Amino acid sequence: MLNRFAPLWLILGLVAGYAISGPPVKAQDGGRRVPGAINQGDTVTLTFAHGTLASGQYSMTCIITGIADNWVRCTPRETFGGAGEHPWYDVTRVVKIAKQER
Repeated sequence: MLNRFAPLWLILGLVAGYAISGPPVKAQDGGRRVPGAINQGDTVTLTFAHGTLASGQYSMTCIITGIADNWVRCTPRETFGGAGEHPWYDVTRVVKIAKQER
């Protein structure tokens, strides 16, 4: 037998459940980003994942000339006069970033 207050209890239960449910869930950013301690002008060693740029594990030392989300722009340490192209590297392919002290 149906109680005449059943619809009221159902509505109150839904409102109470919504009120105590908490904040909505947000998806986390799946990409890796450049650590906050790395800035333009820093000399870093980037170690890339196996098979990313060459066969085996590959690392390079460079000076950071630009940072954008999960990309870093490098100039090789051995460049004379700053001439040449400054390529961008994807940080999601980097296994380790080691900052060298000045």
